[in-house]
Amino acid sequence: MAVRLISYSLLVIGLIFIGFAVWEITNSRTKIAEGLNESRNIVHQEASPTSDNPSATGETIGILSFPTLNEELPIINGTDPDELERGVGLFNGSALPADGSQIVLSGHRDTVFRKLGEIQPGDEIIIHLPQGEFTYFMSSSKVVQEDDLSIVTLHKDYEELVITTCYPFSFIGNAPDRYILYAKPL
Repeated sequence: MAVRLISYSLLVIGLIFIGFAVWEITNSRTKIAEGLNESRNIVHQEASPTSDNPSATGETIGILSFPTLNEELPIINGTDPDELERGVGLFNGSALPADGSQIVLSGHRDTVFRKLGEIQPGDEIIIHLPQGEFTYFMSSSKVVQEDDLSIVTLHKDYEELVITTCYPFSFIGNAPDRYILYAKPL
């Protein structure tokens, strides 16, 4: 009798965990879809005279697209957890396309960047903003330790798109490394 009670209890606990995981995935996809719809509206607006200035933290600013993957993702200004739940985050202090500086975008490997490892050198990456469409080509990638901040230099020497996410992609829990993708403008 006690064994049966323990078995049922463990089964119920397991189902609760599975249900929570399904809810988290569904909720995450819903937030990203909402962010993408908002991004499409923003991108199709005409650029205003103040559109060269970055939006406030938390605002949707554009769309990141990977034609090879047939994927479009909303770009949100900021990389706090709230922003990263809704899409790809533009790192604070990072440049915008055509500024001639480092553009740093970050996102979660288990939501928006689930397929980032499939991008190969030469693949096209497009940033859509109200100011226009900016095309980049992946040049290289590397894996660094999670505390290696050397990749985010925010240099002003040349334009470079840097996309970061946790690594390995299939890791469960807090991943120990970071995957860095570099892209150069067309």
